[in-house]
Amino acid sequence: MAATLFAEGVRSVIANTAFTGNFVEVVKIQGFHVVSLIHELPGIIKKKLPETARIVLCVGYADHHKGIDLFVEIGLKVLRNNSDGYFLWVGHFDSGIKPRIKKMIEDSDYLERFIFPGLDLQSDIYFAGSDIYALTSREDPFPSVVMEALDVCIPVVAFDGAGGFTELLSGGGGRLWSLHLIRLRMLALWLILLYSPDNAHRLAQSGKMIVENELSYRRYTFDLLALAKAPLNRVSVRVPNFNYAKYLAERITSIVHQDYPIYEIIILDDASSDDSVKVLNNLIPTLHIDCKFVINGSNSGSPFVQWLKGVELARGDYIWIAEADDLSEPGFLKEVLLSFKDPSIVMSYCQSKQMDSQGKVLSENYLDYVSDISTKKWLRHYVEEGVVDEISSCLAIKNTVPNVSAVVFERKAILHALKNGIEEIKKYRVAGDWQTYLSILKNGKIAFSPEPLNLHRRHQHSVTIGNFNLSQLEEILAVQQKVRNNFRPSAEVISKAKAYSERLYDDFDLVTRDAPILAKHPSLAVCLENCK
Repeated sequence: MAATLFAEGVRSVIANTAFTGNFVEVVKIQGFHVVSLIHELPGIIKKKLPETARIVLCVGYADHHKGIDLFVEIGLKVLRNNSDGYFLWVGHFDSGIKPRIKKMIEDSDYLERFIFPGLDLQSDIYFAGSDIYALTSREDPFPSVVMEALDVCIPVVAFDGAGGFTELLSGGGGRLWSLHLIRLRMLALWLILLYSPDNAHRLAQSGKMIVENELSYRRYTFDLLALAKAPLNRVSVRVPNFNYAKYLAERITSIVHQDYPIYEIIILDDASSDDSVKVLNNLIPTLHIDCKFVINGSNSGSPFVQWLKGVELARGDYIWIAEADDLSEPGFLKEVLLSFKDPSIVMSYCQSKQMDSQGKVLSENYLDYVSDISTKKWLRHYVEEGVVDEISSCLAIKNTVPNVSAVVFERKAILHALKNGIEEIKKYRVAGDWQTYLSILKNGKIAFSPEPLNLHRRHQHSVTIGNFNLSQLEEILAVQQKVRNNFRPSAEVISKAKAYSERLYDDFDLVTRDAPILAKHPSLAVCLENCK
């Protein structure tokens, strides 16, 4: 079988404990790269107990190494002080130690309080019903039952220095004691946790948060694939939201249905006044992707401050800022991530469709928007130098990346740009994204796909927006001038930038008899002067 799989192109094997012990050498000789999982497969007790029962649980092979004798010894002491205690050990018995354990229990008055059901792999509801997980192993690398216990809010008690799990428990979720002080301190701790369910729950909640944030199964899978030399790109999806409750369900659905696996989702609500928080609190528990939900007590005042906050929270290598009112086709991530095979690329984006507030597609692309720069450039895939090509010939004229939802960023690049430039970036109401792209592209390449896999929602406002258009044009003029000062584009590009600004001046209905051109407008003339 190993030879057949190798011939078919398989090169990596992720092996559980049983396979590792019996067959790992065979596949290594064949040429496979092997990742071995060293842990015991967890089971659980299926046993009807009184509702008042306080349950101490352990899962594993019952031998001296796993500490079955210590489990029973302390259990007997606990039962003399707590009549509600039950001690459940799931797993096969070592034949050498079984007679001694059996005699210890039969000589006591608590035969009915020790239950040894053997191995049972139907675990969830019974793990959740226990009160303490007692890991009495004298030595154990990192049994997966520790994470399983913490994941269902059971505090774990174990011995300090007994294995890799001690670092996890020292950070919360359990208690560690020296093996040499077991009889008094472990007894006291078991009693405290059994008699104080509130304290036990608080301790377990701390452990559950650690598992969710640091040791989720999704993260574990990504780590295994990396060890198996078949890594996936770790994409952190950051969803900024402010008063988009009616779009959230559809937006999140378009994210979780991506063809490419997502590493995590980070949702930031900027003090919405609609039902956004309620919608998200109902939606997030249904997701099967690690999700962090951050709610601001007051509005941040800038979407770009929220950008920075989300990037700082992210643990992935790539950032997708998926705005809450936009949508994406299932193939978006897979397509845009292809370009990152080139490590010099710092941002990759695709073409966007335009849709109205009801989701009706208004245009299949933004080709008309960039036609004054080029009628051919955005018809094909391209990879270009950030400064020499993209900034000097395109971003010097206008923001040619019209929607951030169409972009995936290399995390270090966007984090550096935002942290070092946030005071300047947050001054802009609409051009902060443009300024961010300029900062990022100073340090790498940009990639583009002509596939329209992003859907940009364009909202229509009923109120007069003349003042907004004036401030928007002021921001555009300011960024254009910054590019001229910092990147020295050609005279032809500068001419195109000026023509674009003049066209906006007319489109925004700012033309008057006294100010027929942009330079004659009082505030815009001042802006032009200040930008020099």
